[in-house]
Order: sequence, then C-alpha cells, then structure tokens
Amino acid sequence: MIDIGNALAGRTVVEICNYVSGPMVGRNLAALGANVLKIERPGTGDDGRHSYPAFDGDGLFFTETAYGKKSVVLDLKSEAGLATAVDMIDKADILIENMRPSVMSRIGLDPAMLVSRNPKLVVGSVNAFGTTGPRADDPAYDPVIQAATGIMYTTGFKGDPPKRIGASIVDKTAALWGTIEVLAAVLEVDRTGEGGHFSVSLLSSAVHLMGADVLRFLATGEDSAPSQPRAGGAGASHGAYRTADHRWIQVAIGNDRMFERLCQAAGRPEILEDPRFATHLLRGENRYDEQEVMERVFAERDSAEWVKILHEVRIPYALVNRIPEFIADNELSAPFMGVATRTDGTEIPLVRGPLDPESATGESRRVPRLGEDTVSVLRSHLNLSDDAIRDLATRGAFGADPALVL
Repeated sequence: MIDIGNALAGRTVVEICNYVSGPMVGRNLAALGANVLKIERPGTGDDGRHSYPAFDGDGLFFTETAYGKKSVVLDLKSEAGLATAVDMIDKADILIENMRPSVMSRIGLDPAMLVSRNPKLVVGSVNAFGTTGPRADDPAYDPVIQAATGIMYTTGFKGDPPKRIGASIVDKTAALWGTIEVLAAVLEVDRTGEGGHFSVSLLSSAVHLMGADVLRFLATGEDSAPSQPRAGGAGASHGAYRTADHRWIQVAIGNDRMFERLCQAAGRPEILEDPRFATHLLRGENRYDEQEVMERVFAERDSAEWVKILHEVRIPYALVNRIPEFIADNELSAPFMGVATRTDGTEIPLVRGPLDPESATGESRRVPRLGEDTVSVLRSHLNLSDDAIRDLATRGAFGADPALVL
C-alpha cells in the first residue's frame, strides 16, 4: 500500500498566507508529510484566526487550514524580521504565498530573487485575478470571484437574487490546483535541479468550474440562466423533490436506462410512453413539464420508502441533509470526523481532508497557537543560538512585544 502521508517527508515548506486558498495548499502539503513553517504577523497572525465562528480562541477558517503546521511570528516590515524570513526560505524547498502580485516584490521577497538565492526553490503564488490584466493587483475573496465568473448568477432559482455557493468552493479549488502545481514542480526540480515560480488564480479555478457553461455559450449562444424551482441539470428528474413526509430527496438521472428504472420502480410506466420524455435530450428540452410530473410521483411516498426503492434500482440519490443530519449519518460522516490538538492537550474538532492520514498523531495533528513554534523553528531550521534569537528580538524581528513568542 502506498503511504502518501510520507510523500513529501524531508521537504520544508515556508508559508506566507492568509485565510483559505493559500493556507489550504500548505495544509495539503503537510498532510503529505512536508514540514510546513507558517510565517505570521506579530500580534494578529493569519486573518483567519479572527474569523467567525471561533473555537478555543481561533477562527475555524484558520483551524481548518492550520492543521499540522508550525507557527513562526516575524515582522516582515522590520529589517531583522525580513532577513530572517529570507534565511528561512533559503533553506526551504517550497514557498507558498497568496498576497497580491505586487506585494512580495514590494516587501523584499521577490520570487525571482528568492529563486536566484536558492536555485532549487519552488515558489507557488495563489492570487485573485492572475498576474496580468487591469485587475491583476486587485484583492478578492471567494464570493467576489463567484460573482465575476457567473457562478453566483447561475446558482439558485429564476427570479431570486444571485446566490453564493455556501462552501468556499473557489478558494478550495484554487488550493487543489496549487497543490497539484507544487507537486509537479517538485518532480521537475528532482528531474532538472532547477526551481522556479508559478502562480494559480482564483479566477482561473472558477472559470474551470464553469467550463461547460462557458462552452455552452460559445458554441450555441445560450446563457446558463438560473433554474426554475427544483429543476436542475439536463432534466427535471435531475433535481430535488418533496416526499409525502415532507423530506426533500435529490435524484440524478444520467441516462435513459436510469429513467426507465425509476419509472418502473415507482409504478408509473405510463410516463415512459409520453413522447416529451422519450429521451434524455427531450427530457432536458421539456424539463419543466417533467418537473410537474415528477413532483406528483415523489409526493406519493415517504422518504424512507423512496430511499429503499432508489437504492434497490441503483438510482443516484441522497436525502437533503442539514449539517446535524449529515453528521448523525455515521455511514457518510464517520470517516471525516477527527480531533486536532493544541500543545497543552486541548482538543479541537477536525474535519479530515481527503489527503489527511487517519493514523496521524502528535505534531501532525496539532493546530498551533500564534508564534508558539518561533524559537524552536529558528533553532532547528536556522541553527540559531538563544543569544542570536534574543538579538533578533532586540532588533524588532518579532514585533513590539517579543515576550509573546520568547
């Protein structure tokens, strides 16, 4: 069995990131065995630490992405703090950052300069709108990119205001692409001995998510408008329906064979004789008519009976769950429920990611408090003596109150 939890063992990552997209790349690399050193601002740290809701003093946006990392406080606006960051990057294999494209150069961390000092360094940048164009240096978060690329417009129902997809789907998709590009770059460094700089944007990730909708417009001129209530996808049978006991159930009919099995199992074979619903394509063209028919069909039985029927005839389905209902369904949720820890043993609920090893223990399960690893990292990564660390503190490397990290 391949142990991907050690795929990046022995590699060091320096992370200079905030909130979700960049930090999630760091979390993915930590799950693959990398030693991730997260540089944070004195006093406040990652903005995600102050997000709502919070648990044990940190925002859950931060907790989700900080699992398995070490926190190092450095004031990059001070000469000593910046020099220490450069020294850390000189001895690293990978640097991840998600500042606006102009910021790294402005503060003295130009990617080309860093690679010239450390020729095998991989620098991965996650930004909002890319590195070229009039909006390249604009700030943005996930909902802004959802709005710009049509995701928000096409989400929800016709006549309703635009709706943001609830999950941070653009941030996390960008993090996946960023992780893939880091891994590809590491392989290239191993092959050629030459590092370099790449970037991935929230914009490119969102456009990829909307690829089929964009192609639909380019090929046919047809816009992807919001759905009529409960009619989604290629046909109304690809949607959510209310059952006799007032639960909602989502079904997804992907072909004619599935549609036939559904109608037969529901005891409604006459629907198959309706010429409007004879093929997958025709059901798409007549999806609102089909919606009315299927609403009546699903209202005839309660949710438990539909679950049994749909399971038996192999129709893709799921009850529409609230979060508590999902967690209560151990068959679905149990593999993803975990516990992270603080250094003092405090336990924090954790949602395991697809890359997180179930057997993770010790440091790999820890969520760091702000700056708690500063001294140990400077000792182990830079081989600094205690006197040298105190000298950095005197010169402002750790901010105005170095006692918080010393």
